[in-house]
Amino acid sequence: LGGAIFTLLTVLLLATGSILTREFFDGQWLLLIGLILTMGSFGAGELLRGLLSGSHRFAAYATYFGLEGLVRFIAAIGLGLASVEVAGPYGLVVALGPAVAVVVAGRGQRDLLRPGAGLEWRELTPALGFLLAASLFEAFLLNAGVAAVRLLTGEGEDDAAGRFLNGLLMARVPLFFFQAVKASLLPNLARLAGVGNWDEFRATLVRLLTFVAAIGSAGIVGAYLLGPFVVETAFGDEIGRSDMALLALSSALFMGALSLALTLIAVGAQAKVALGWLPGVVLFPIAVAVMSGDDFLRVEVGLIASIGLAAVVMAAIARHEIRRVRALAPAGHS
Repeated sequence: LGGAIFTLLTVLLLATGSILTREFFDGQWLLLIGLILTMGSFGAGELLRGLLSGSHRFAAYATYFGLEGLVRFIAAIGLGLASVEVAGPYGLVVALGPAVAVVVAGRGQRDLLRPGAGLEWRELTPALGFLLAASLFEAFLLNAGVAAVRLLTGEGEDDAAGRFLNGLLMARVPLFFFQAVKASLLPNLARLAGVGNWDEFRATLVRLLTFVAAIGSAGIVGAYLLGPFVVETAFGDEIGRSDMALLALSSALFMGALSLALTLIAVGAQAKVALGWLPGVVLFPIAVAVMSGDDFLRVEVGLIASIGLAAVVMAAIARHEIRRVRALAPAGHS
């Protein structure tokens, strides 16, 4: 199924390649090729990461993440030292990281695919469809901020979206720490739900949300105190302390919503994940449109409001679904 989706997207991208390269990639075909190769390498990487985390092979899981970033970092530095000043080759580097990580982290891994209960396509496809919709909504809330800044800023402010993106990257550093938790969270919650150990399920969820609150709070304080200095040092851009703090708050809310989304998947409520993200997707453009004042502030408030709403809706749905599943559990498993 993944191969079919990749093939379809590749055909679409190649068919519209001249328009895409002209409108979005400044005429650089290497960026389009890099995008296609990145879809393939990330697709393989996502599959391998799921297999590794699902079978609790966290050493190999960590190897994947470490190599993915390290390869891209070293390759980009190499291009910089070689005085490469066009974006195309750097686009290829984005695809190179996960490709190398898949080969190295997957080497020597045996019995990743083991026999289990069979699934018919008619059972599998709806669940994947709902998860795809949820992923699209999630990606929208992750990336819409930069696009909104680009649309809001006028002539002479072409660098505004870049400055916003650089601040957003720094504010989302806690999300990288969350990846380690995410790897073990879903298999563990699914196991606890499967055996009907709801007391431990609840305790695990409470610990997770406490961790998210702690790391999110630390991220907000760190972004306020150090964010502007780090952004200026790393990228040469200026961004305000309040901007960094608000972006970090939106990131903390996103971690909370993502934790609840994984909880819904663990109890078999995949369709409800998309329903949880949807109100935030609808609210974001409305919030940005009705706000007035500084463009950055409008987008930041829009992100906080939309992601916060998604988190609240997700929490309400999760509460309902857990109660429903517990009520349906056989005697002795509730």
